[in-house]
Amino acid sequence: TSSHAQVQARAEMEKDLLRALEYDQFELYLQPQFLVEDNSVIGAEALIRWQHPEQGLLSPGNFLPIAASAGLLPRIGQFMLSRAIQAAEQVNRDREKPLTIAVNVAIEELAMDGFADNVASLLYQYGAQASDLEIEVTEGTAMDEGTVVEQQVAKLRALGVHLAIDDFGMGYSNLGRLKALAFNTLKIDRSLILGIGEDDASENLLLSILEMAEAIGTDVVAEGIETDAQRTYLKGTNCKYYQGFLGGRPMPVKTFEAWLKTVDAPQPLRLVS
Repeated sequence: TSSHAQVQARAEMEKDLLRALEYDQFELYLQPQFLVEDNSVIGAEALIRWQHPEQGLLSPGNFLPIAASAGLLPRIGQFMLSRAIQAAEQVNRDREKPLTIAVNVAIEELAMDGFADNVASLLYQYGAQASDLEIEVTEGTAMDEGTVVEQQVAKLRALGVHLAIDDFGMGYSNLGRLKALAFNTLKIDRSLILGIGEDDASENLLLSILEMAEAIGTDVVAEGIETDAQRTYLKGTNCKYYQGFLGGRPMPVKTFEAWLKTVDAPQPLRLVS
């Protein structure tokens, strides 16, 4: 029966995921983030891809839900975190104006007691600056009332790591809690961006989120920007940053570094005193 086949396929996928962790088949991709005003690159989001031996390159939607139900997210998260911190050091090595590398963290990871300490030791291990790292959590995770989450967020802030809420606008945020957690950045979910330039309701919603963000002192990144019209609309608002195919698609770290050289104005080398 088809349900039996599904169960079997799922079990196969779980086995493949364990093998992927063992044989280092996951790869970190970076998707650039830009200043709305002049399109200069200000950072990148770290995204996972799986180089599957039979199925080729897989996007997270194809395997993360299965990894989550198999309890593998903390291990995959640990891989992503260490690669993102490595990338932050690598990409910023000769830059005068460092880029911020953002990496998404699941509630299972953030709710672990030693999470912030682990971040601190990885920063130390790779010689990366805490201020070049941004930890992203989904809105649901940020609203989770667990004290461990609050403690970890406070410790991360004390380290100097930036904090962002991803997929903002998909959940039901408690504004008091948002302000108390003092996140640096809200990333507006692309579903709220789609209607920009054509649909009043989408625009009004976006403008009210931007006003709220300004009131609590957080920056905003608009996700999923794909057209010039969307970026032009953003220019007329106080949304500072965007991410999306208009500016650049996710790419492997080496490709990202090569691409940076083509978009960067020649930078004065950082003087080592």
